[in-house]
Amino acid sequence: MNELRYRAMTGNLTGASVLILEDEAIISFDLELTAQDMGAARTVCAFSLREAQAAMQAERFDAAILDVNLPDGSSERLALQLAQAGTLVIFHTGHGERETLCSQCPSAGFVAKPSSPQQIADELGRMRAATAD
Repeated sequence: MNELRYRAMTGNLTGASVLILEDEAIISFDLELTAQDMGAARTVCAFSLREAQAAMQAERFDAAILDVNLPDGSSERLALQLAQAGTLVIFHTGHGERETLCSQCPSAGFVAKPSSPQQIADELGRMRAATAD
């Protein structure tokens, strides 16, 4: 990993538990590595809404990175549930627009696919700064 990029990302998720909902295995793996590089203590990868809902019943998450269009439906309602529980939510999708998705869950962040780890880190940093105000 590029040393400069690593330093920029370090600490955004220090000690956090992160839910990753993504039906594409390679993208899920990349997001998991990104979360770990940012200091996440635990990552849980779900490949369907059903798996994500089961994970939510088992534990609380500090952050979630959610694909929107999944084989068993849209993650928009799940995002709202997570946000209401105090979880930082980022929509990570190649379909849909920020305004449309975030109108349903105003506190959510948005990163369009394809994305870089730095874009995820930047959006998370922006969200944390906004909640600190």
